[in-house]
Amino acid sequence: MRTLQKQNLETKGLVEIRDIAEMRRILLDRRGYADLLDSRVFWNPTLDDLHDPFLFPQMEEAVARVLLARDNKERVVIFGDYDVDGVSSTALLLRFFLMLGIPVSYRIPHRVTDGYGMKPYFFDELAEKQVKLVISVDCGTRDIAAIRHAKSLGIDVIITDHHAVPEFVPEEAVALITPKLRDTPYPFHGLSGSGTAFKLLSAVALRIYGDTPKYREILTSFIDFASLGTVADMMPLTGENRTIVKLGLKQMPYSRSPGLRKLIVGKSLASADVIGFHIGPRINAAGRISSAEIALKSLICSEIQVDALLTEIEALNEERKGSTQHFLQLALDTVDPLPTPIFFVSDEIHHGIMGLVAGRLAEHFGKPAIACVRHEGKYMGSARSPGEYHITQALDRMADCFVAFGGHAQAAGFTVLESRFPEFRKRITADAEQVLGRNSGKWDKVQQADGIITLRTLDLKFVRELESVWPFGMGFRKPLFILRLDELPGWEYMGSGESHVRFEAPQGIKIVAFGLGPLMRELDRREKNIAFVVELDRETWLKKESVVVFVRDIIRNFPEKTEKSQ
Repeated sequence: MRTLQKQNLETKGLVEIRDIAEMRRILLDRRGYADLLDSRVFWNPTLDDLHDPFLFPQMEEAVARVLLARDNKERVVIFGDYDVDGVSSTALLLRFFLMLGIPVSYRIPHRVTDGYGMKPYFFDELAEKQVKLVISVDCGTRDIAAIRHAKSLGIDVIITDHHAVPEFVPEEAVALITPKLRDTPYPFHGLSGSGTAFKLLSAVALRIYGDTPKYREILTSFIDFASLGTVADMMPLTGENRTIVKLGLKQMPYSRSPGLRKLIVGKSLASADVIGFHIGPRINAAGRISSAEIALKSLICSEIQVDALLTEIEALNEERKGSTQHFLQLALDTVDPLPTPIFFVSDEIHHGIMGLVAGRLAEHFGKPAIACVRHEGKYMGSARSPGEYHITQALDRMADCFVAFGGHAQAAGFTVLESRFPEFRKRITADAEQVLGRNSGKWDKVQQADGIITLRTLDLKFVRELESVWPFGMGFRKPLFILRLDELPGWEYMGSGESHVRFEAPQGIKIVAFGLGPLMRELDRREKNIAFVVELDRETWLKKESVVVFVRDIIRNFPEKTEKSQ
């Protein structure tokens, strides 16, 4: 059971923030971007700040093949993944190719029956339908055997992907478009799958229309789909990704997709959280619980179809939340919290829930976590890492253990034979301990705080200025502040088991602490020098805006004297 501890904050260099300009400077400085304080690209990017798509080494070949398909009216299939990044990438190219008059369809694998990536039997099916060109999105870099088989059937393949590039890649592909190629001249390496698909779209549109108003209209019309995968796949919100997400969020109210427009009704677009916590989970729920085709259809359907599809997606999302909570609680009750990484193994967990449970365990324990299901002599698993431990590079160091694996710095999936699983578990534990040390522990939210504020600081102007620094996400974390309180405001418990707390704050400020009820019960209502680690937001109710404070941690015996900003 976690208990409240006194924090030694005097040496952390935190200052009390009273000035909005100082707040902006501190936020950028603590994220390593102090040099961008006066950068126009950072604050107000435009389409001109996107990099030239033809800097990808094989983009010329890819564009030439797409234009040949258009001229010859060849049948084209977009092959996507079943997560948000893959679904949004597929929807992006589908809508674009239909606009160009290219006969196009799609193929998305089923998470359980097909697994990740392209398989040879997919191309047998496509050859029977006279498909001549397949374009992968968010997958394909490791699918050597499948692409070799496609070539033997007379099917050309263009790969657009962003996953880590292995030593050997599919040489039979017409083109491999990825920002992860070694020694690539493309200047930004952190694109998502949808961002990479967007660069193929950009190159094709630029070749057809030139740098004209029509070309810019197309980029504007499709950049919202590119922003979906960028945020949902936890790509760093720096560099070109910042431009994609800022412009994508601005475009969403005017999206060509009725489904996307409906998903954002009533939601603030001042933060990338609308993707990370609202749109993304709903699109993902379809692929996790049922079929990702439902989510894809919701992004490409007409106004007439959209309500029924979104109703189905909402039901799947509710099922996903219930299943996740069930297995997360089971994991918290049964896992050994001492080793790194944390392992949760089940015979019953749904494949689509494993990544969510692993992510929650990683967040809870502050260390890498792996959730696995045992099925037909194999273990299928999802791994998540909350910090500096690059989980896919770790898997690469023991690649001989796996039937298949792949992923990103902080999220990966794998399949390993049951006979090799004990060896894999032993090796990754040794690897993580070597990289992180034996005592990797809970992520300290206090150390991540950007500064100290008081209730006097909190007004709508301050929160709106915070939003000017958005989007926050991977690589550009959301601000955390220490809210210093001279005395505790009154509070009441909420929720099942009184696990949540609501405070009666002055000035109409709403303060809520989700999941911190047990810690609040340790405090005396008369206790002094309490501080909260908080995130700030605003909400609109009956056309009236107000500040909302979300408590992420509680600090006892907070020092009375702290530095003031200079």
